[in-house]
Amino acid sequence: MSWDYKQNHIISYIIKLWYLAYLMLYFILNVMASGWAVALQVLKGSKGDEGGLIDYHTRVNKPWQMILLFNMLSMTPGSLSTDIDEKNQIIKVHLLNMAEKEQFYNVTSKIEALLMKAI
Repeated sequence: MSWDYKQNHIISYIIKLWYLAYLMLYFILNVMASGWAVALQVLKGSKGDEGGLIDYHTRVNKPWQMILLFNMLSMTPGSLSTDIDEKNQIIKVHLLNMAEKEQFYNVTSKIEALLMKAI
């Protein structure tokens, strides 16, 4: 093995660690923000009748990445992953508030992109 190969491998590893740390920080901040949003919705007296199911089409390549994304979505307050279609790469998600569907798509696509870069 040449020194350049080892050096490139080390740099690649450091970059993946950076993306993993960024993914965790981004995810934790979004979980906290979602938690506060759900708490405010409950305190305002919402009965939860604004919810619904959506299909999220993933871009992940590996089955375990899809399962990890499925679980990360379920840990986010206000959303619950209900089913995976691995063949068509679709995750069915129940949202507590359908008015926030676009925000959900934006946040989830960023989490997915970071997940693919980190792992």
